[in-house]
Amino acid sequence: GTPHTDTTQTGPTHIFNLGHGISQYTPPEHVTALVEAVHSHSKAMRQK
Repeated sequence: GTPHTDTTQTGPTHIFNLGHGISQYTPPEHVTALVEAVHSHSKAMRQK
């Protein structure tokens, strides 16, 4: 799609869902790292 470049308005949003498809045996620290990466990427996208 077209990137959002108008900094005066909110850009496209996304939903990141861990509820389906993640194994119950996934180490919690891996889930934490993934969520932190998503938050970091989302923040960087909003600041552009």
